[in-house]
Amino acid sequence: KRLGLTEISVIEFGVANGRGLMAMALYAEKVEEQTGVKIKVIGFDSGEGLPPVLDYRDHPELYVTGDFPLVNREKLLSILPGNTKLIFLDLIQTDWTTHINSPIAFMSVDVDYYSSTKAILDRLITIPSAQLLPNSILYFDDTILPNHNIYQGELLAIEEFNKAGEL
Repeated sequence: KRLGLTEISVIEFGVANGRGLMAMALYAEKVEEQTGVKIKVIGFDSGEGLPPVLDYRDHPELYVTGDFPLVNREKLLSILPGNTKLIFLDLIQTDWTTHINSPIAFMSVDVDYYSSTKAILDRLITIPSAQLLPNSILYFDDTILPNHNIYQGELLAIEEFNKAGEL
C-alpha cells in the first residue's frame, strides 16, 4: 500500500492437495480487507505429481515420479475462492511468468527437485524489477531437511541463482 500498488500477486509452486493454496487464499482475503490492496493468489502445478527425475540433483533417493499428485482436481477447482487461480502446467517446459499481471510479493516453492526449482528461478530472473516488490519474499520448502544439501535439490538451485545475477 505504501508503494501505491492496488494489486499484488502471491504464488505457490507445487500445490499437491491444495491445502497451502487455500490457506494463502484465506490470508490474502484478510490482508486485502485490512489494506485495500487486491491480492491475486496463483497456484502452479502439473496435477500429476512429481515429474520423472532428471539426474542425481533431483534427489532420486528421496522422490519418485508421481509423488504428491493432486488427487481430486475438480473438487479443489470448485472450492477455490474468487481471488485464486490454479494453473496446470509443466514448470520446466512452460513460462509461468506470462500468467502474472501484478507485482510478485511472495512465492512459495515446494517442487522438491533441483530441475523444477532451477526452472522457476531461471524464469524469475527474467522478470522486470517493476514486477517484483522491493522486498519480495521467497519461501523454499526443502531447505532444512537433514538429507538436503547444497549439492542437490532446491538448495543447489538457490545457490546457482544467487551466483548468476548481480541483483
